[in-house]
Amino acid sequence: TEEKKTHYSHAYESLSAPAVYGSVVVHSGMQYTPSEIKQAVAKAAKAKGGGGVGGGGVSSGRAPAPAGPTMMKPYVAPKPGSLPMVFPSNASGGGGGGGIGSFFGFGSSSNASKKKNSTSIPSLLPKGKRLKFNGKKYRLGRGAASLGETKSGAGASSSEIAQAPTALSNPPQQIQQMLKESVKGVDSMRGQRGQRSVTEMLQACYQQGLFMHGGPTSPVNSLVVPAIRYVFGWCSQAKPSDPKRSHILNTLADACLDCQQVQAREILRLYRELTNQHQTLPKQIFSFLDSFRESAIDAMITRYHSPKCDQDHTKSRPHEQRAHLRSAYVVLAGSHMGMRDILPSKNDRFLYKAQSEVESKLPTTDGGSLASELLGSIDVQAFVMALLTDINNQSKTADRSIDRKCIFNWAGKNLDDPHAVFYNDENKEDYADLTPNKPTSDNEYEPFLSLKVLVKILLKLHILDIELTKRRDLNDDDEDEEKAKPGKDSKELGMDFDTVLQEKQKAQKFAQQLKSIKVRGKTMKDGSIDLLLKHNLTVPKFKTMTKRDFLNLGMTAGESVLAGKVATVMLKADKS
Repeated sequence: TEEKKTHYSHAYESLSAPAVYGSVVVHSGMQYTPSEIKQAVAKAAKAKGGGGVGGGGVSSGRAPAPAGPTMMKPYVAPKPGSLPMVFPSNASGGGGGGGIGSFFGFGSSSNASKKKNSTSIPSLLPKGKRLKFNGKKYRLGRGAASLGETKSGAGASSSEIAQAPTALSNPPQQIQQMLKESVKGVDSMRGQRGQRSVTEMLQACYQQGLFMHGGPTSPVNSLVVPAIRYVFGWCSQAKPSDPKRSHILNTLADACLDCQQVQAREILRLYRELTNQHQTLPKQIFSFLDSFRESAIDAMITRYHSPKCDQDHTKSRPHEQRAHLRSAYVVLAGSHMGMRDILPSKNDRFLYKAQSEVESKLPTTDGGSLASELLGSIDVQAFVMALLTDINNQSKTADRSIDRKCIFNWAGKNLDDPHAVFYNDENKEDYADLTPNKPTSDNEYEPFLSLKVLVKILLKLHILDIELTKRRDLNDDDEDEEKAKPGKDSKELGMDFDTVLQEKQKAQKFAQQLKSIKVRGKTMKDGSIDLLLKHNLTVPKFKTMTKRDFLNLGMTAGESVLAGKVATVMLKADKS
């Protein structure tokens, strides 16, 4: 009953105090079971007593391919309200096992699972590649798991979602017009198993949210409605030729071909991308890591729930499908690893069956242990080099995730030498391995980071931490602690591909070949092709890939289906 929930909430708050890290907060807008509430109370009491058990270590191996961050062009608009992000206190736990879990500050709860012991579990995912630089190894620090947490753990409240830059005067007509201008073949796109047009679905969502999540004022729609209005408001001000507008509208249309869990997630993700540059530097970098967290969850689902997770409703039940399994993982581990869409996941109507499915496949469902495995699988080198590439991009029209202006503002308050964020001719050797290795004349007064300075910033934010590994424990291949270099073979980025396409002409030829193939009148979008080129795919490898492979690269469900069909067409053409 609500009365009991309130009682447990008060008991939990009195026990936890500020010492509990990454804890579960009882919120009237979330669906907590009595066992979850009791677990929260037990965890709070244990934390107060100085206990805590570290998550199990992870084995060596190659990490799954991380989904690349979506780079979006900056947009000047009235500054929206900030997304809710707070900095929780670190755990004060004393004893317990080591491992990544204890480092991040979360541990296994004594009541996490009645059936399974979570204090000692086998590695669930391969260990992600560490960043090697100047004779040291770097792993993700506690800031990678906590920087973006909110008070509710839900990601945002309706009052914290910014108002749209401009309200649509005639939403149905304007939405229809924008979709026709930017989404090829939108008139023939139908969702809800073919029962409704994509245009009608987005018009309805703008007015009242997603019907599977209740009315316009339900917990989820209180986030979705203002978020999608902000997104469409931004699109209405952008020109039809703007590639970012095209990317946004195509993403929304493709999401409508999937279930409403995916739609809610994509709407909130697009909102965060549009407003990210209004955040502080720590929050922008934390958001940059989002796609790597998502990739880790996708890799976990692929590893333990294939092939049913990617089959349609005729072959697998809803709780066995990727979208709802993702909700289960986010609810279990999301608050421990900085996920910001926990509320929509908690309101997934197939959540409890999906959680049972996860429990049947894994040796533990303890949130701290799962989070340590997921974060430990992230390719740290890929994350850092992608971040460096975004900051040092010299294009005038670059779609940036990090606002360069806030870099110097942050450095002025937090670094001993704030001018170190600018290029320095006296330290040319620090930039020798970068591409480009110096700023253009148009960008000479903008920040241009060396790997050395970026690592210093990430250490200051606790997003990175030095990994203390004894030399005798390193493999022979690790004895030479070389500097991380951008543009290395994609196998070092955790991808299981044979070769890379480094020559520009080969990349262009590959793109032209993909664009020339039509499947039911549709061709692959430029954004999807750019993603393939970004991962340095070869033509032979592309032909053998499946929808699941494309999902793991970061494509949407609709894009992955189309890419899989194009690959099949190319493979059949070779055989004929």
